[in-house]
Amino acid sequence: GNGELVYDGDDPHLRSLLVARDGSLLIGTAGQGLVVRRSPDGGLRTVYDSSLSEVVAIAEAPGGTLFAAVLASEASLVELAAARPAPEPAPAGEAAGEASASVTVTPEGEAEPAASGSRPPGARGPRSELVAISALGLVEPVWSSQEETVFALAWMGRRLFISTGGEGRLYSVEGAQREGAESAPVPPLTVTIDHDFDQRQAVGLAAGSSKAAAGLPVVLTTNAAALYRLAERSMASGTYTSPALDSGQLARYGVFRWSGESPDGTKVSLRFRTGSSATPDDSWSAWSAATTAVAAGRGWEIAIPAIGNGRYLQWQAELSGDAGRSPRLTLAEASYRQINQRPRIDRFGALDPGQILVPANFNPADQVYEPASPNRDGIFTTLEPSTAGGDLRTKQLWKSGQRTLRWRATDPNGDELRYTLAVRGEDGAADWLPVADDLTDDHYGFDATVLPDGRYRFRLVVTDREGNGDGEALTAQQESEPVIVDHSPPARGRAEHHDGAWSIDVTDRFNPLREAMISIDAGEWRPLLAADGLVDGQHERLLLGEIPATARLVLLRLADAALNYETFDLSSEVKR
Repeated sequence: GNGELVYDGDDPHLRSLLVARDGSLLIGTAGQGLVVRRSPDGGLRTVYDSSLSEVVAIAEAPGGTLFAAVLASEASLVELAAARPAPEPAPAGEAAGEASASVTVTPEGEAEPAASGSRPPGARGPRSELVAISALGLVEPVWSSQEETVFALAWMGRRLFISTGGEGRLYSVEGAQREGAESAPVPPLTVTIDHDFDQRQAVGLAAGSSKAAAGLPVVLTTNAAALYRLAERSMASGTYTSPALDSGQLARYGVFRWSGESPDGTKVSLRFRTGSSATPDDSWSAWSAATTAVAAGRGWEIAIPAIGNGRYLQWQAELSGDAGRSPRLTLAEASYRQINQRPRIDRFGALDPGQILVPANFNPADQVYEPASPNRDGIFTTLEPSTAGGDLRTKQLWKSGQRTLRWRATDPNGDELRYTLAVRGEDGAADWLPVADDLTDDHYGFDATVLPDGRYRFRLVVTDREGNGDGEALTAQQESEPVIVDHSPPARGRAEHHDGAWSIDVTDRFNPLREAMISIDAGEWRPLLAADGLVDGQHERLLLGEIPATARLVLLRLADAALNYETFDLSSEVKR
């Protein structure tokens, strides 16, 4: 009746215990994922240090082979973050029993501590792993899973049983060493799905109490709760149901192939169903009629029945045997083709006048920089590198007279896309005229001086023909907002003198004014004010202010939104 501290480790949690046949105590930790052996005389030795975080269960086979189930799982029951430091002693002078509070502040940009039982963001590798540790201390992987979480291990009879969550399965491992082979390494092992429960988690294992169940576990499940007692007698048949297999998009399914063993007198019957929800429910198709696959090469194959298209496919295999013979299914695959979906244009428009996109390694010295128009390919010319390949990134530059169209398009099926551009006047009187075809980039820059002043609309057509056969390719198209092509600079009226100050009217044909500057006697440019307070309209009255009578050179410089510049000499008009 006396308690005794037998182990005090560095990990924040002790997750599993097993009393070995030799009387030692095996301890599984959570945090560092250690298996520690405490000998009867109190000595401690680490027999396994896992790359995962939590040793959830330990079992021992005759002969001394240990099995450890290790997790790095969202389904873990304990906090796997770093251990919290021990509280510091109270400062001198603080009254005994007086409460103190502390606040932990996480600086902006730093990650919060991991949630309980969670792997850190971006973690890779298996969720569950089973390893065998021989009596010599050799560690060998036995089984791992990205989807399932191990909850319990138990050695019974001549097999190791593993209960998992996610799919609610019971696995068995055969071939482990037996008594009298303490010094041998772990022999080859075979892992088999023993039972596939309707419940989602098989969380507990215990030895059966009846003679009929000797060597078989009692299995406890949750979601929903149930208790199963397994029998030793051979079953005439068994059924395996696959998880829902995701094709990524709505798909049609072709051939199902499987490999394994099917001795004479045994049979594997297959059924299929499809749906669009990740979890099979009433919206899924009904199970197809059971069909037997025919031999094909080293395996068997069957055409998946016409059960309708769906994003998810699930298959079910009924294995039946006779006279002690049993089929074995070891590998399965299904072919499918996604139903082609139309590409999507997320964005399409023109950059500001003069803005161009060029490769990040653009160098005018060795690339075709000055376009010439018209040319033999048509009136539209573009800035292209003189050599193909190289850096695919782009940078933005400015060049007068250039326009650039840019877009973003995606394809639900991941098909390679091709782009076509066309143009016509905004009034729509003319037909669409070709600009460029079979483009692969997400932008196209061209010399806009080939177009007369006016408002134009551009049309982008996207096709996925590269990834689809004749009759299956789909296209999407979108028109741009009106794009103004303006090569005409701003114009001016006569300068007028009122109440001791000068003013002048200025206009632009297509665009609002962007800039108005004045320089006197070659001095620095200074901005002018408009009568309405802002230089932002197509018609403005600019306030020139007082101009000295001795001024010899008075210059007015105007620019519109299309970056057309014009400079006017007002010297003769403002001299008195």
